[in-house]
This record gives sequence, C-alpha cells and structure tokens, in this order.
Amino acid sequence: MRYNLFYNFHLLNQTWDMIPDDLWRKLLSEYFHPGDAVGFKGLSRLVDIEKYGLLEGVSLVPAGTIQYRPYCISAAVRDIENYQEQVLLFAWNQRMQTLLQQVSLSELCPDNEFVPTEELVFTRGEQLLMTASNVDQHLCFYQLSYSEKRMLESLDLGIQQGLIEA
Repeated sequence: MRYNLFYNFHLLNQTWDMIPDDLWRKLLSEYFHPGDAVGFKGLSRLVDIEKYGLLEGVSLVPAGTIQYRPYCISAAVRDIENYQEQVLLFAWNQRMQTLLQQVSLSELCPDNEFVPTEELVFTRGEQLLMTASNVDQHLCFYQLSYSEKRMLESLDLGIQQGLIEA
C-alpha cells in the first residue's frame, strides 16, 4: 500500500507550509535501519558524486541501483506513464544519517551545490521504501505496514491528517 504525506495540502488546513526539520530529523533517525539504502535523484554514476558537496570527503561504497518513478518528471519526457530513472544507492548508516540531518527537506534543489537533487530515494533490500521531494514538500511511503504507519504517527500528530493513501 502506498501513502503520500503532504503537509502543505490545502484541504488539510495544516499550519505548516513545509515538513518541519524536527520531524525530518526524527524520521531519519527512527524510520531507517542498517541494511537500508539511500539514493539521490540525478546521481546514477559514482563519477558524478563530486557534484555533491554534502558527500565531499566521505568514503561511500555503492549498494546497488534502483529504477523508480520520480515524483517530479521533466516536461521533456514523452512517455510519462512509463518513465523511470535509475539511481545509485548508498548504504544507510550513522554517517549517512548525520549527513542528511544537516539538510532541510526544503534545501533539496538541483541548483544547490551542497545537495543538487530535488528528491531522495530510500530502499529496504530491493524494495522502494520512501521518496522525499522538495516539490510540494512531499514524502511518499511504499508498502507501509500497519505498525510502521503507527510508528510514523507517533512521531508527530500532524502525520495522521497528512498521510493520504494513494
């Protein structure tokens, strides 16, 4: 089952314009586990890592790749229904958690030299787990179990209203 989390969804009458940094940091520390992986939209080859100031000087070993349908697709794409991107994945560990906790979700932007992407991709094994996008301040959870949903709701009361089944 897929769930979308929008905090600026106009029908929800939320007071936040964006997902709060405190919630973002809690999510990074409590939802992901060793063995999970993270990727950056637009980073499909290790040689391109030099563009990411966030990862400068950090020894990262790729943990594979994943094909996924991004939240934001360029208007130049002809077959939007079948479009997928390949993303290089890196193992989730304390170092990666610490690096990503330095970045606000609102800072994800292709023009940002520190982290030039508009979307992060999280996996568990070969399964897409979550995507996080600055576009619409959007989190999308895939195959969310009942216990994971309850755990997310315990992180912040706003999640109950903002989590929409897709």
